[in-house]
Amino acid sequence: MINLEEINSIIEKSAEINNTTFESVMQPNRKALNVAARQMCYTLLKEHDFGWSEIGRIFNKNHASIINGVKNHERDYKALNYYKDNYDRLKLFINDPDEVILFDKQKEVIETLRGENANLRDRIYEIKQLKVKLIKSLEALCE
Repeated sequence: MINLEEINSIIEKSAEINNTTFESVMQPNRKALNVAARQMCYTLLKEHDFGWSEIGRIFNKNHASIINGVKNHERDYKALNYYKDNYDRLKLFINDPDEVILFDKQKEVIETLRGENANLRDRIYEIKQLKVKLIKSLEALCE
């Protein structure tokens, strides 16, 4: 079973991943980033055999709110890529914090490659435009 220190660490990491704060996650509000962070925590704790009411006490919510949060997590995990990525990252942190570093580096490399790919596409377009101009210039000279 996870202890209180580990629970706080999970909430803190969930807040960080979702670009919010521990305090904001624990406060009653409906800001999307805080809701997402809470839903992720509810689900992780449920996966670690915490009961609905037990999770509710941690977050000062009733058990029905926790059930609904887990249900919404399942929907968001299937439908929203960023949500899925954030949750997978949180699970990595729980299971192996060193893996999070590798995961972050991989995402950084992917983003860099996407940027380079976009630059190459732009360059190919420019070259094609130059080719068209060159052909028109050659045709004009041959006339």
